[in-house]
Amino acid sequence: GDLDLPPDQVPAMVAELRRGGWDALLGAKRAALVAGGYPWARRVLSRVFSAATRLAFRLPVAETQTGLKVFRRAPLETAMPALQIGRYSFDIELVSLLHRAGQRIGEYPVRLEAHASESRVTVATLWEMGRDTARLWFRTVVRRRR
Repeated sequence: GDLDLPPDQVPAMVAELRRGGWDALLGAKRAALVAGGYPWARRVLSRVFSAATRLAFRLPVAETQTGLKVFRRAPLETAMPALQIGRYSFDIELVSLLHRAGQRIGEYPVRLEAHASESRVTVATLWEMGRDTARLWFRTVVRRRR
């Protein structure tokens, strides 16, 4: 969206997807979230949200919200019709669906551009992400246990 993740990284991700036999490969920006490159509050929120979603949904990856992702076509075509969330938390739902279907999901380190700190996350955005993530957790984890 705001090109904080340069798209020139996609060919290397596709090559790794093929080489590693992955069904989905998600960009991991942990190494890029360093002081000076990203506001401290955004780094903290990102790490807390990543840890919470990984724990809540028992995902094999720490980051679901990074904008660079590559997929094999067949698993993606199978999962997409089942998506119910259309905004910020759709990533979590998609990764969760793929994981429950037994797909191989991995992470690939990505770099951020210096202007990444210009991105704006509002309180409304955080509220919507939290609300949708809680709904998804209740629908997919809590109800499934009953």
